[in-house]
Amino acid sequence: MLRPVDIHKSYLKHLTEFAEQHGVTISCDIRNEHGAVIIPKGRKLDSDLTEKIANHSLKIPLEQCITLNRNFDGRALWHGYDNVFKHYPDIALFHQRWELDASLKAACAFYQEFPLLVQKITILKTTMPRLFKQAIYSAYISLAIAKQLGAPKEECSAAFLAGLIHDIGILHLDSDLLKTNGEYTPEQWHAMQRHTLIGHDILKTIEHMPNVIAKAVLEHHERVDGSGYPFSKKGLELSVMGQIVGMADTCIALYRRELAGKNLSIDCLLPILQLNPDMYCRKVFHATVSLISDIKWPINRVYSDEKMPELMSRLKLENEWIHHDYSVLYGLVTSVRPHLNDGKRSAMLINMSQRIHRCLVGSGILQKEHNDWMLSSFVSNNQEDYIAIERLEIMYGEIKWQMKQLKKLLFLLWRNHHLEHPELDRLVKKGFMQIEQYHKHHTEPELH
Repeated sequence: MLRPVDIHKSYLKHLTEFAEQHGVTISCDIRNEHGAVIIPKGRKLDSDLTEKIANHSLKIPLEQCITLNRNFDGRALWHGYDNVFKHYPDIALFHQRWELDASLKAACAFYQEFPLLVQKITILKTTMPRLFKQAIYSAYISLAIAKQLGAPKEECSAAFLAGLIHDIGILHLDSDLLKTNGEYTPEQWHAMQRHTLIGHDILKTIEHMPNVIAKAVLEHHERVDGSGYPFSKKGLELSVMGQIVGMADTCIALYRRELAGKNLSIDCLLPILQLNPDMYCRKVFHATVSLISDIKWPINRVYSDEKMPELMSRLKLENEWIHHDYSVLYGLVTSVRPHLNDGKRSAMLINMSQRIHRCLVGSGILQKEHNDWMLSSFVSNNQEDYIAIERLEIMYGEIKWQMKQLKKLLFLLWRNHHLEHPELDRLVKKGFMQIEQYHKHHTEPELH
């Protein structure tokens, strides 16, 4: 079990960065694991004290011994959302359609009741602004889903808070990991998965914290089909609130990864979500789809008509990539499956591969008719088909991302010697090399 007392060093670096800008006061004696005072209360946190604290294991978690000189409290949180609605018409449209004003004010007030969480979100806002933005949007979508499900006011506020704090465990991860630019390696990806456990353990120490919130933070990366982490739970083993936060987190991640740079409306999430209808419990999935689909969104084109031939050529190439990588990876998983241990990562690999299989079969993108349709759309110059093809680019992006996760997990199992059979070891190496070589020699789209 991971405990806050074991992971204060990483959080200390964030506190030090905050202290340099706004100030942090030691509000009670900081004691080492034996109870001896190492820093008396009343001192201001600085680099010298930071170094001294870092050399000790603490009797009481560090965050319980300090006070921030500036806090991002419930009132500031509400004003932050108000500014979002003023500057982003799509979100304002969503907010008005679902009449979320009163529920959001109540949820911000609920957040104010937990000073330690106010501290965490304040630190997150200052030192990890990108993650902070994802947190406030995840909280907002969690609130909207809970309200759509007919949850009472208290449960809506709990869903909001769970969405807001679901990633606070990341503040306690190794700082070198957090500095990583681009995609994580398989090892770094595995290390990042600890944040759910850390966040849960922190919440369990907070007085009057509803257990349903701590459980939701623990489960927000679990999936109904068993392809999630940290425990690869399935179906009824999972809480509805964990599924709500997981769905909200997914929507925000998808938007940031696939839509944000293209000036597309929120409704473009629908084709991506519908690729994987079995990842979340049915009522959470349907509530989310209803929230998005029951609004008349503006239709935005990403590419001019002149750019469509280039896009179609690129999508044709990406379709070939997907077909090739899927064949190789699915073959590898099928070959190694009988030899896997019954561990949670092995179960996660199998469940993830089955999910991608269902996704590809259900979408039909590997069928000949799919490519025939793209070709006929190009010839006919049909505007509606052009919009659909632009959306197809988003779908392809999501499928490629999922296949990368499958490859990383298979890599981890191989690196950790879960595949002891020499022939299987050679098979996995050959498969990885085959994917690498294929992409090296298939990088230029054919222009028509």
